[in-house]
Amino acid sequence: MKKTDTFLDLVLRLEHLAGRSAFFGRVYARLFYHRMIRIEVRSAELHRDARVMHIGCGPFPITALALAGRGFEVTALDRDEETIRVARDRYGRSLSFVCADAREIDYSGYEAIFVALHVEPRQLVLDRIIATADPGARILLRNPRGSLNGRYTRLRAENCGLVRGSLLRRLPGQKELLVLRKPRAGDLPRRCTLCELALRQAGTISSVPDHPQLAAMGFRPGKDCTILAVQPLGGPIICTVAGRDVALERAIAENVLVEPSDVLS
Repeated sequence: MKKTDTFLDLVLRLEHLAGRSAFFGRVYARLFYHRMIRIEVRSAELHRDARVMHIGCGPFPITALALAGRGFEVTALDRDEETIRVARDRYGRSLSFVCADAREIDYSGYEAIFVALHVEPRQLVLDRIIATADPGARILLRNPRGSLNGRYTRLRAENCGLVRGSLLRRLPGQKELLVLRKPRAGDLPRRCTLCELALRQAGTISSVPDHPQLAAMGFRPGKDCTILAVQPLGGPIICTVAGRDVALERAIAENVLVEPSDVLS
C-alpha cells in the first residue's frame, strides 16, 4: 500500500471517530482546522449568505460545517456514496450534499469553491472548475508543503494560467492556500502576452516576434488562439491556432501579444 493511501486511511478513521463523538469532533476541529479555515474565509472575501461549494467533504465535513457556521450557503461534495450517506444522515439539516465526480459537475452559481487537500486528480478538477465557474468566482485550493509534498499534488497558479491576482498563503499543519479568481470581462487588459491568458481563454493575436517557428505553426496577427493547457515548472503553453493544437515554449509565448476575448469558455 502506498504511503498516501495509508495516510488517507488514517485521516478517514479520525474523521469517522470525530463524526461519532461530539466531544472528539470539537477537539479534532479545534486542533486541525479552526485557524486554517479562518485564514481561508478571510482570503475568500465573501459576503454573508454567499453560495459556496466544498469539494472532498468526507464523512465529517468540518470545513463545510465551519463555512455554514459563518453564514454561507454551503454545498458539500464527495464522490464516495457511503461517505455522503454518513455525512447526510448526520449533518443534512445544516448542509446540502452532492455525490458526484468533481471532474464532471457544473460549478456555475457558486461564488467560491473550496478544494480539499486530498482531492484528485487535482489538475483535472481545477480545469473543470475554471471551465464552468462564473467569472469572478474564487477558487481556494489547499496545497501541501514541507513533509506533505510527497503525499499530495501541489498546484501553482501557472498550472491554470490564472497568475494575475493569485495569492499563496501559509496554512498551519504543513499546508498552504492557493487563491485564484476567474477573471471577469472588465478585468481583462486590452492587450497581454500569450502566457497571461487563462486556461480555455481565447484571444486574437496582435503581434508576433520574428521567429521562423511561429510562422510555420500559424502564429500570425489576426489569427485566433485558445489556451488548452499550461504545463507546470515553466513547461510549454499548449494552445490551438489556425485549426491546430501546438506546444509553444514559454520563452517564445511571452513575446506573443494577444487581444483577449471578453468571454472565457
